[in-house]
Amino acid sequence: RLVNWIVYKIQDSTVNNDLSKKSSEELEEFLYPFWGRKMGKDNSKEAKTADWVLTALSNLKLEVQARDIIRLLNESSSKNEVQNDRVLSPGSIRKSLAKVGMKKIEEVGEENRPLKIIFDNLKEKADALRMPCSKSELNKILKEYQIDILEKNGIIAYRDKEYYMSEIFRLGLSIESSRRGRISILRR
Repeated sequence: RLVNWIVYKIQDSTVNNDLSKKSSEELEEFLYPFWGRKMGKDNSKEAKTADWVLTALSNLKLEVQARDIIRLLNESSSKNEVQNDRVLSPGSIRKSLAKVGMKKIEEVGEENRPLKIIFDNLKEKADALRMPCSKSELNKILKEYQIDILEKNGIIAYRDKEYYMSEIFRLGLSIESSRRGRISILRR
């Protein structure tokens, strides 16, 4: 809804469109000319753009902050590669996520002192950690109570005998992926 409102205002600041009455499908479809149907060509196997953006910006409790959405749109537009079928290219959206994540780490650290200490520790040891990782790998870097804080805040989650980190936080902390190829951020 926020992205739709912004796009409406960019197109015509006098538009008074009641977004609260629109379905998710209608909101998503309105954004196709803005950022495309998918994070690639429309007939590709890539994720749907709206789903990708929301998942990439969310913590593992699926909570998204408006400031991250605004920042992603701003960063993406400044890095944009012109395309005929959309205003924002998938590449510019992907490339923007790390910078958005770094700013998120900074702001969350200012708002939450225990998380700042954990983030500083993770940044310091980012080259020794890959995500997802095993419990023993994470225990080499963080204490158990720090892991609990990250889990309670939706930053990490333990699934299938591994710890996963929310993409916006992983990129913001400059932690590499332990998987080869493009990460499927929609996997939950």
